[in-house]
Amino acid sequence: MAHTRDKQSNELLRNDVQVDYSFDTTGSQALLDALGTSLSPEMLVHALTHRSFAHENPGLPNNERLEFLGDAVLELVVTETIYSQYPDWPEGHLAPLRAKVVSQDSLAAIGREKLHVGHYILLGKGEMENGGADKPSILCDTVEALIGAVFLEHGIDGARPIIHRLIDDTLAHVAQLGPALDWKTALVVACHGKNLEDPTYRMEVSGDLTSPVYTAHVVMADGSEIATAQASSKKKAQMKAAHFAYQIVTGEVSSQESAEQREENRETTQAAEGMKSTDNLEPNIGSKPVVRATDSSDPALLHQVQKIEREIEEGAPQAKRKKKWYY
Repeated sequence: MAHTRDKQSNELLRNDVQVDYSFDTTGSQALLDALGTSLSPEMLVHALTHRSFAHENPGLPNNERLEFLGDAVLELVVTETIYSQYPDWPEGHLAPLRAKVVSQDSLAAIGREKLHVGHYILLGKGEMENGGADKPSILCDTVEALIGAVFLEHGIDGARPIIHRLIDDTLAHVAQLGPALDWKTALVVACHGKNLEDPTYRMEVSGDLTSPVYTAHVVMADGSEIATAQASSKKKAQMKAAHFAYQIVTGEVSSQESAEQREENRETTQAAEGMKSTDNLEPNIGSKPVVRATDSSDPALLHQVQKIEREIEEGAPQAKRKKKWYY
């Protein structure tokens, strides 16, 4: 689906400022069909107007207020839905489920894959040149603004089926994730099951201002550091490290892979992540190993970690030497 802005000129009067720009009405109908409702032309343009476009057209309101409204409406509908669909779930399970469904990543995927909304967003020249039409934050905000617009013109009864049309597939998928829904919460539960206290996270930041690299270290109550992971944000780094730590604490690590499979998986991970650095695995306080990991979901590495833990407990001298791992 392509959206061009050179077929028909539309003049909209907003806040006494007349803005003249091109808008493809045929393309906009395709967007409304995907959304499953109708919106007045002015409301639709309002919902699609990013602040960068409004900045270049003084007096034209951007979609941030609609985004604010749509966020609240979306959260209400998702909350009432999961409350009724999962009557036996405690609040501690419902909250991360809702958070995942209304997250930036989930809404950006809906905007990109279901609505193809990036073709329609009105962006300033600079934002457009920087790929703003496919930025997760802008896609997410625009989806929320469209929901806000639907609510204003059709009320909650009109907005509710539109929201279900957009998020029900995501909700069904997320509800089946189990521990993967929130690895940090899952890790705490796993620790309690082993009579361990809650872990904490020690953070480090490296890289430059435009491309920061966050490193999260999972630290147990006795001071032992059991997992480390890197990502482009603090939240993602902590989730990856928690995932790694969860697998170690629960022992849910595959031991059936052959040496050839482990090497193949390691090489695949290295190629995918573009990582060429090495790290050390060594004993620390209480003879617990410190795991340096850039991929917290590598079962082969976790299997090796457990093997070395057993060797340390048995006093094998080769396990006490520093080991280099390549990711």
